[in-house]
Amino acid sequence: MLTKDLITRLRANKTLMNGPMFSMFSFVNRGISFVLLIILARYIAPAEYGRLSLFNTIVELLGYIVALSCQGFFSISYFQRKGELFRQDTSSIIIILIFCSSILGFILFIFQTPFANYADLPPLFLWIALAISSIQILVYLLIDYLRVQEKVVKYGFLSCGIAILNFLLSIYLVVFRNFSWTGQVYASLICTIFFGCLGLVVAADNLLFFSFQEFVDFAKKKGTSCIMCHEQPSIEKLQRTGVVELDNNNKVLGMEEKPQVPKSHWAVPPFYIYLKKDLNLVRHSVKNGCGKDAPGNLAHYMVEHTTMHAWPMSAGRFDIGSLDTYYEAIERYGK
Repeated sequence: MLTKDLITRLRANKTLMNGPMFSMFSFVNRGISFVLLIILARYIAPAEYGRLSLFNTIVELLGYIVALSCQGFFSISYFQRKGELFRQDTSSIIIILIFCSSILGFILFIFQTPFANYADLPPLFLWIALAISSIQILVYLLIDYLRVQEKVVKYGFLSCGIAILNFLLSIYLVVFRNFSWTGQVYASLICTIFFGCLGLVVAADNLLFFSFQEFVDFAKKKGTSCIMCHEQPSIEKLQRTGVVELDNNNKVLGMEEKPQVPKSHWAVPPFYIYLKKDLNLVRHSVKNGCGKDAPGNLAHYMVEHTTMHAWPMSAGRFDIGSLDTYYEAIERYGK
């Protein structure tokens, strides 16, 4: 009994359970990179390896310039500036990234020939270096976000997936296709773009147990733009999400974002249907004062400017980003 209780406590300690997993993923990443280095050294001449090292140095340098060292601030902001302030900081980091990338792209467009001659690299590879450095920052931000949220499964999938895909592509292009050092560059570019796009999917946190067709049918029946809702008995959780008031016909009477005193127990998950007749409201929403750093702001704006109904979810959903909820999903949904 004592042993069972001890095991239960150990499993409930997320730091104790997740720490070794993060360490293992870090070890795997470093191990894959080390093995790749040894293999490529046999197929890339020393002089060509020097050009590859120069290219990687340029990527790293551009990464510092593009992000203005905002990655460290991202983690600090997560712990010190919760909720709305953290989202604002994240939006600012992305704006800085886009702005700096655009400026560097403009400079490179004008001076690409002298830069290429100075670096002794083809101009194309300077553009590739800029693309890799910019997209990598977004991927690293997502990985860092998964880390601070202790989303172990997604963190491991994304971080190890990058290392494994880069390893396989590099071996194929360098060893089997004889691309020399450029093969590793192309592998890095393909890998970065792929995981940059995949990161948008990995960022999703919910496993759903209902069909979206039910939601669509509800919207067609009501003839209005619609949001989803579900009953949430926890006041603490209601204070961290959107909350709606409904009449007996599920018409939305009002909506509040993260209210300190919730007026109902209907929480709003991030699923919306906007009809064509309301698109003009969407187009002019930002100009008319709608917040633009979270999708819930648009839903709140639409509730105030048009008739909307809320569909009570017919089944549940839960977060699968952490190891414990991932196992829960396997146990429940795998059956």
